[in-house]
Amino acid sequence: MGVFLQKVFFNDKNNSSKTFMKKLKGLQNISGVFAFMFVREPYSRLFSAYENKLFHPNKFWRGLGTDIIREVRHNASKLSKHLGHDVTFTELIEYVVKLAEQGRQLNEHLAAMHTMCNPCRQHFDFVGKLETMTEDLVYLVHKWKTRGILSNDMIFTEDVEAEIKYERSLGRIRHMFLTYENNLHLISKYKLFQRTWSSYQIRGMILNDYKMPFDEFNISHVDMKLYTQAVESAMDNSKSYENELKTQRKEALLQAYRTIPAEQMDKLRQFVKTDCVIYGYDDRPELLFKRSVSEELRSHDYFKWL
Repeated sequence: MGVFLQKVFFNDKNNSSKTFMKKLKGLQNISGVFAFMFVREPYSRLFSAYENKLFHPNKFWRGLGTDIIREVRHNASKLSKHLGHDVTFTELIEYVVKLAEQGRQLNEHLAAMHTMCNPCRQHFDFVGKLETMTEDLVYLVHKWKTRGILSNDMIFTEDVEAEIKYERSLGRIRHMFLTYENNLHLISKYKLFQRTWSSYQIRGMILNDYKMPFDEFNISHVDMKLYTQAVESAMDNSKSYENELKTQRKEALLQAYRTIPAEQMDKLRQFVKTDCVIYGYDDRPELLFKRSVSEELRSHDYFKWL
């Protein structure tokens, strides 16, 4: 699910999981009987926004990416100013802190969650968390059945989860190819392929041991179908390495946050603190703030192709 904070009013008995997903994705003001929202741990949310909107090739480069470069990068190249393709995580955090301190509006993927949906000011029947989405979806389906929003014989929780995972995985390949088509002479196809592959490894969907299978000198013949097949194969072969994939997600997060100076982390803490208080998260997680904490990071460079 591309946006991890949603406000949805769901008041019909349509049994289609696709219809459900459309409602789940859209911020709607439909007069209904059941209001809910999903939130995410703020530090992870910012990192996910970086990976999804700035590291992975997509349309946000020319909007959000170029704006970040204008705001925080000195002596940026013409290509960076035009394309916004090479924003670092350090620059993203500097941008968020700067705009927040100046009281300026942030992109919805970066803005504090409580500024969009505040349960202290608005009524929600349920507030779910991305970290417990499986259990929360089961609970929501049960509640909707109890209230007659869904028929009792309807069981589609797994279908919804599968659709969410698909939208968060293979759908991004389309964005990568569209980015390439729109910038044919500006950026290497091979580099885009590598960054997208790294994106799957950052998200813990492809094991680090599985390398992107296409050679730099013979990549012109690789179309969306071939690339998708390679990703699907790598994802399938990685499924049994659940612990390793979980470790990769943690490693990538730490690798990114270790680039942020301690002073900037303290400023970021102030930015996320209200969200942490409202939604029950730690505003100063030891893993991110105590740099002296022994945490072995493998030599794999998740952001090599930036």
